[in-house]
Amino acid sequence: MDEKQLREDIEHLKAMGLKTADLYREACVIIFFRYGKTPTANGLYQLVRKGSMSAPAEALAKFWQDLRANSRGTISHPDLPEALQEIAGELVAELWRQARQRSDEAVELIKAGAAASVELAENTANLLREANEKLQAQLSESAVNFRHLSKELADTEKRLTVASSTNLAMTEEVRRLGLQADEHEKRVKETRQEFSRELQLQRDEKEREVQRLNEAEKRVNLELDRGRVALKRAEKIAEGAAENERKTAILCEQRISELSVTVELLKNQLSSAVSATQLATEQREALVRDLSAADMRLAELLGRGRQTQQPTSHLSSKAGKRSNTVKRKSLRKNWR
Repeated sequence: MDEKQLREDIEHLKAMGLKTADLYREACVIIFFRYGKTPTANGLYQLVRKGSMSAPAEALAKFWQDLRANSRGTISHPDLPEALQEIAGELVAELWRQARQRSDEAVELIKAGAAASVELAENTANLLREANEKLQAQLSESAVNFRHLSKELADTEKRLTVASSTNLAMTEEVRRLGLQADEHEKRVKETRQEFSRELQLQRDEKEREVQRLNEAEKRVNLELDRGRVALKRAEKIAEGAAENERKTAILCEQRISELSVTVELLKNQLSSAVSATQLATEQREALVRDLSAADMRLAELLGRGRQTQQPTSHLSSKAGKRSNTVKRKSLRKNWR
């Protein structure tokens, strides 16, 4: 049972302004015949919520009493016996129940078809809702894109305005440059004419210069011829002088060879003399050291002798000094 639809039906009954007993009775009819459920007092009160708790119970009892009375058929005919009237009534009631059952089955089929239609409608509505949401999203995105495009269009218009201004300025600049180019071309033509005149003058000057150079070349050739004759004469003189120089050079080389040999001999002799001198110097220094030691030794001996022989010490000392002096002089003279 669809609780939502049932509550909507009950609310519709409340809106009709029925009395409490009639409202509960109609609620019983809807629950039993439309939804095929057995109504209860508690269920009725939860749906209607009107009157006291006894009102739905009384309405439910009255509903069942009326239903039983209506389900029992009554055949009243003066010629029919009472037993036949009851059988005929029960037969009519059975026919009514079968008709009611078939109508209920038809109602169930209608309900099933309606439920399928409702479900299809709900699915369609969901699809339409999703499509609407997507469309709304696309519309929002399109609106954002439209705003962006509007902004870009405005920026493009601004740039176009700036470009137009720049284009006008550039057109004016091109016109000014064109005038300058015309003036420059005029000056170039004048310069070319002046250059042509100067070039012609230079060509004339070059021709005169070439003529002077040709004359100078002739004079130089004459001088060269004279120089060649003089050179040949000088070569002959130089050949005689060269022969003399060659002979002199040979004699000089021989003399240089002889002097080189003499220098080598002198170098060898000098090396030998230096070695001998170095050796003699070393020997002289050693002898001087020996003489110094001897003097010290002699002085020591003389000191000792003076203590033992006082009268003769003075003579011995003088004799020793003279002998030492003579020896030193003789040695020095010899080494020198």
